[in-house]
Amino acid sequence: MKRPVEQTANRRSILLFEPNRRIRSMHTIMLHTHGYKVESTGNEAEAHAICESMRPDLVLVGMSEPLEHTFKAFERFQRRHPQQKIHLSPSEGLALAPLSYNGVVVCGGEASDDLLEHVRTLLKVA
Repeated sequence: MKRPVEQTANRRSILLFEPNRRIRSMHTIMLHTHGYKVESTGNEAEAHAICESMRPDLVLVGMSEPLEHTFKAFERFQRRHPQQKIHLSPSEGLALAPLSYNGVVVCGGEASDDLLEHVRTLLKVA
């Protein structure tokens, strides 16, 4: 069932910090085509600047880097933006989700709504 894209004024905003360009592009497209306003970058300094100016509803820190680097980046986001909702975005499971455009699946996946369900759940949590 195709979900309608929300009007621009009501769209939830997401900042995706993902160092891996391929994963970042795929997730950005997927989130955008499902109605989210998405800003993404692989540069941590730029991600912090975007976070300060955008004040997104959710910040996703990608896990394509070694865990030690990922957790340090996550901790820096938490310290620098204490009022912001920040979560890790596991790359493996999310890469299994299908990519769709205008309701048509263009790249199949094994876990149908991993990325979208992950984001919906995080946005619902207070």
